[in-house]
Amino acid sequence: MSFLAHRRRWLIVVLLAAFSVVNYVDRQALSVLAPTLRKELGISTEQYSYIVSTFLAAYAIGYAVAGRTLDRWGVKAGLALALGFWSLVGMGHAAVVGWLSLAAARFLLGLGQSFNSPGGMKALAEWAPQRERGLSSAIFSNANSLGGVLAPPIVATLALWLGWRWAFLITGAAGFLLLWLWWRVYD
Repeated sequence: MSFLAHRRRWLIVVLLAAFSVVNYVDRQALSVLAPTLRKELGISTEQYSYIVSTFLAAYAIGYAVAGRTLDRWGVKAGLALALGFWSLVGMGHAAVVGWLSLAAARFLLGLGQSFNSPGGMKALAEWAPQRERGLSSAIFSNANSLGGVLAPPIVATLALWLGWRWAFLITGAAGFLLLWLWWRVYD
């Protein structure tokens, strides 16, 4: 067997970490673009707070159903559907026209992204031997922070070069590349 075949579990860990990076880049795009969106779309401070709250509410709702859904569908299909959904919704942020449409997009993003942590932990339980689960979990979990660190320069650069709508489109589209890799590798 090849070197990679013996260490396929580490490829899964890296893919799961990439899920977390993409998850947080998509999530943090709003924070980076908030001043521009508030100005261009005429969003008040109060309306912005509703937008942020809808994401958090949806995330909590999604967490409540994610585990059972992943158990029923399996990790490969469940995380693939969640990634495809949140990537599509992330791209859909480019079509918002006001605070209500942005709140709706954030709600849907929260539902989709809520599957990342339970799905990742379930995948690690399936792939990582018990003696390597701590390290695997640390890599997966710390990728959230990496996504949070990468989001500002990536999103800001895209917005400055191409505009805020393209920043949402490109960061959302990154999930589809990851989805293709996930579907080919995870078995």
